[in-house]
Amino acid sequence: MGLPTLQEIVLLKSQSRRLQRYLQILITDPENSQRLEANNLLGVHLWHQGEFSNAIITFKKTIGMEPHGVEAVWAMKMLSHLYRRLGLKAERARIDLKRLQALRRLLYYSEEDEKVRFAYLELLKECDDRDILGDKPEIHFDSFF
Repeated sequence: MGLPTLQEIVLLKSQSRRLQRYLQILITDPENSQRLEANNLLGVHLWHQGEFSNAIITFKKTIGMEPHGVEAVWAMKMLSHLYRRLGLKAERARIDLKRLQALRRLLYYSEEDEKVRFAYLELLKECDDRDILGDKPEIHFDSFF
Protein backbone atom coordinates (compact mmCIF):
# COMPACT_ATOMS: atom_id res chain seq x y z
CA MET A 1 0.00 0.00 0.00
CA GLY A 2 1.59 3.17 -1.21
CA LEU A 3 0.44 6.72 -1.20
CA PRO A 4 -2.92 7.39 -2.86
CA THR A 5 -2.80 8.62 -6.43
CA LEU A 6 -4.09 12.02 -7.46
CA GLN A 7 -7.20 10.42 -8.99
CA GLU A 8 -7.97 8.59 -5.75
CA ILE A 9 -7.58 11.82 -3.75
CA VAL A 10 -9.91 13.71 -6.12
CA LEU A 11 -12.45 10.86 -5.94
CA LEU A 12 -12.37 10.83 -2.13
CA LYS A 13 -12.79 14.62 -1.98
CA SER A 14 -15.73 14.58 -4.39
CA GLN A 15 -17.38 11.74 -2.46
CA SER A 16 -16.84 13.65 0.77
CA ARG A 17 -18.36 16.84 -0.70
CA ARG A 18 -21.29 14.89 -2.11
CA LEU A 19 -21.89 13.18 1.23
CA GLN A 20 -21.77 16.52 3.04
CA ARG A 21 -24.32 17.96 0.59
CA TYR A 22 -26.70 15.00 1.14
CA LEU A 23 -26.35 15.27 4.90
CA GLN A 24 -26.94 19.03 4.77
CA ILE A 25 -30.18 18.50 2.83
CA LEU A 26 -31.30 15.82 5.29
CA ILE A 27 -30.47 17.85 8.40
CA THR A 28 -31.36 21.43 7.49
CA ASP A 29 -34.85 21.16 6.02
CA PRO A 30 -36.97 18.09 6.82
CA GLU A 31 -39.71 19.30 4.45
CA ASN A 32 -37.34 19.71 1.51
CA SER A 33 -38.58 18.26 -1.77
CA GLN A 34 -35.14 16.77 -2.36
CA ARG A 35 -35.14 14.87 0.94
CA LEU A 36 -36.16 11.51 -0.53
CA GLU A 37 -33.66 11.77 -3.35
CA ALA A 38 -30.89 12.76 -0.93
CA ASN A 39 -31.79 9.82 1.30
CA ASN A 40 -31.51 7.43 -1.67
CA LEU A 41 -28.18 8.87 -2.73
CA LEU A 42 -26.91 8.59 0.83
CA GLY A 43 -27.91 4.91 0.79
CA VAL A 44 -26.00 4.36 -2.44
CA HIS A 45 -22.97 6.09 -0.95
CA LEU A 46 -23.12 3.87 2.13
CA TRP A 47 -23.44 0.80 -0.08
CA HIS A 48 -20.32 1.74 -2.03
CA GLN A 49 -18.49 2.31 1.25
CA GLY A 50 -19.36 -1.28 2.28
CA GLU A 51 -21.76 -0.29 5.05
CA PHE A 52 -24.54 -2.61 3.93
CA SER A 53 -26.63 -2.56 7.13
CA ASN A 54 -26.70 1.26 7.16
CA ALA A 55 -27.60 1.31 3.44
CA ILE A 56 -30.50 -1.06 4.10
CA ILE A 57 -31.75 1.16 6.94
CA THR A 58 -31.47 4.26 4.75
CA PHE A 59 -33.40 2.68 1.86
CA LYS A 60 -36.10 1.45 4.25
CA LYS A 61 -36.46 4.98 5.66
CA THR A 62 -37.03 6.28 2.13
CA ILE A 63 -39.69 3.64 1.55
CA GLY A 64 -41.32 4.52 4.86
CA MET A 65 -41.45 8.25 4.11
CA GLU A 66 -43.43 7.90 0.87
CA PRO A 67 -44.19 4.24 0.09
CA HIS A 68 -45.91 4.85 -3.25
CA GLY A 69 -43.59 7.40 -4.80
CA VAL A 70 -40.99 7.12 -7.53
CA GLU A 71 -38.15 7.48 -5.02
CA ALA A 72 -39.54 4.61 -2.96
CA VAL A 73 -39.69 2.39 -6.06
CA TRP A 74 -36.08 3.27 -6.79
CA ALA A 75 -35.11 2.49 -3.16
CA MET A 76 -36.89 -0.87 -3.45
CA LYS A 77 -34.93 -1.63 -6.60
CA MET A 78 -31.66 -0.81 -4.84
CA LEU A 79 -32.69 -2.94 -1.86
CA SER A 80 -33.45 -5.84 -4.18
CA HIS A 81 -29.98 -5.58 -5.73
CA LEU A 82 -28.39 -5.32 -2.28
CA TYR A 83 -30.31 -8.35 -1.01
CA ARG A 84 -29.24 -10.27 -4.12
CA ARG A 85 -25.62 -9.39 -3.41
CA LEU A 86 -25.95 -10.47 0.22
CA GLY A 87 -27.78 -13.70 -0.69
CA LEU A 88 -30.98 -12.89 1.22
CA LYS A 89 -33.57 -14.62 -0.96
CA ALA A 90 -36.66 -14.26 1.22
CA GLU A 91 -36.10 -10.53 1.79
CA ARG A 92 -35.45 -10.05 -1.91
CA ALA A 93 -38.70 -11.80 -2.85
CA ARG A 94 -40.66 -9.64 -0.39
CA ILE A 95 -39.16 -6.37 -1.61
CA ASP A 96 -39.68 -7.39 -5.27
CA LEU A 97 -43.35 -8.02 -4.55
CA LYS A 98 -43.68 -4.63 -2.81
CA ARG A 99 -41.93 -2.96 -5.75
CA LEU A 100 -44.26 -4.53 -8.32
CA GLN A 101 -47.28 -3.50 -6.26
CA ALA A 102 -45.97 0.06 -5.96
CA LEU A 103 -45.35 0.20 -9.72
CA ARG A 104 -48.89 -1.03 -10.33
CA ARG A 105 -50.28 1.69 -8.05
CA LEU A 106 -48.23 4.32 -9.84
CA LEU A 107 -49.39 3.05 -13.22
CA TYR A 108 -53.09 2.96 -12.35
CA TYR A 109 -53.60 5.76 -9.85
CA SER A 110 -51.02 8.44 -10.58
CA GLU A 111 -52.28 11.64 -12.15
CA GLU A 112 -48.86 12.71 -13.41
CA ASP A 113 -47.89 11.49 -16.87
CA GLU A 114 -44.19 11.27 -15.97
CA LYS A 115 -44.90 8.87 -13.10
CA VAL A 116 -47.15 6.71 -15.26
CA ARG A 117 -44.48 6.56 -17.96
CA PHE A 118 -41.82 5.72 -15.38
CA ALA A 119 -43.93 2.87 -13.94
CA TYR A 120 -44.70 1.50 -17.42
CA LEU A 121 -41.04 1.51 -18.47
CA GLU A 122 -39.93 -0.05 -15.17
CA LEU A 123 -42.45 -2.87 -15.57
CA LEU A 124 -41.25 -3.49 -19.13
CA LYS A 125 -37.63 -3.58 -17.92
CA GLU A 126 -38.60 -6.00 -15.17
CA CYS A 127 -40.16 -8.39 -17.69
CA ASP A 128 -37.17 -8.13 -20.03
CA ASP A 129 -34.67 -8.63 -17.20
CA ARG A 130 -36.47 -11.74 -16.00
CA ASP A 131 -36.46 -13.16 -19.54
CA ILE A 132 -32.75 -12.41 -20.01
CA LEU A 133 -31.66 -13.65 -16.60
CA GLY A 134 -33.82 -16.74 -16.75
CA ASP A 135 -35.27 -15.91 -13.34
CA LYS A 136 -38.30 -17.87 -12.38
CA PRO A 137 -40.19 -15.36 -10.28
CA GLU A 138 -42.37 -16.63 -7.47
CA ILE A 139 -44.67 -13.77 -8.34
CA HIS A 140 -46.57 -14.03 -11.59
CA PHE A 141 -46.64 -10.75 -13.47
CA ASP A 142 -50.03 -11.52 -15.06
CA SER A 143 -51.71 -11.75 -11.67
CA PHE A 144 -51.34 -7.99 -11.19
CA PHE A 145 -53.43 -7.00 -14.21
